[in-house]
Amino acid sequence: MITKPFTLLCSILFLLKCVTLPASLPQKIVIFAPPKTGTHLFGKLVTKMTNLKGHYHLCEVGKVKKALKLAKNATQAKGFVIAHNWNKKTLTKLAKQGYKVLFTMRDPRDQTISMQDWFREGQWGWMSTSKIADLNEQLEEMITGDRFGWTSASMIFNRYQEIESLTPKHCYVIKYEQLVGPKGGGSREVQIEEINNLAKFLNLQLPQEKIQEIADTLFGGTGTFRKGQIGRWKERFNDRHIELFNKKFQNQLEQFGYTNNCLQN
Repeated sequence: MITKPFTLLCSILFLLKCVTLPASLPQKIVIFAPPKTGTHLFGKLVTKMTNLKGHYHLCEVGKVKKALKLAKNATQAKGFVIAHNWNKKTLTKLAKQGYKVLFTMRDPRDQTISMQDWFREGQWGWMSTSKIADLNEQLEEMITGDRFGWTSASMIFNRYQEIESLTPKHCYVIKYEQLVGPKGGGSREVQIEEINNLAKFLNLQLPQEKIQEIADTLFGGTGTFRKGQIGRWKERFNDRHIELFNKKFQNQLEQFGYTNNCLQN
């Protein structure tokens, strides 16, 4: 004799077989990467972690309506937008729509050196600072902005102001130094820990074998990659550069935890 519980179980199994469950919603991610903070490294990382394709809009994402559309189109195409420029209003709307915002951070002194290398390769020739021939004079101007009113490090700090109103639920700040691992002069342990932290923020459950594989292949191999080593500024900053940088950006260095190496020996 068939019992009632057994009959009920059969009915439930039949219904589960017949009902088509909705597909999981696409993951909503945008990356806010100030120039020379590791833009392509972070795009590569997110692709490896999520299997989503990076849609690079480095020059401009446009005003709010256009930027929101870019993000939506990328999401629908199983991708994410990575850009140098997002504004606070757009980011706030994206957060309300369930997007996770990743902001990339790098030691501003190393970012300045990377930007100078960019200039020396002939890039961004429309900027007056890029035309300064003497290496030390150019670096001093990139630090102070005394002649042309532009500093390289401000490209990080000014952009950071655009995310300050976002909550930790919606925005995660990733440091370049924590992800490059030993190949970039960092720590393997810190690299693994940070990839795990990012996976948690993105609600991803990745096996440790996958985490290890990502760490092994993350550093280098992107289109604009040069050296990528932590602390390269020490090779190029002279005593005057160090003094000028500390005078202008000491508060920001302390705020973002880059004070260990900022003072002269």
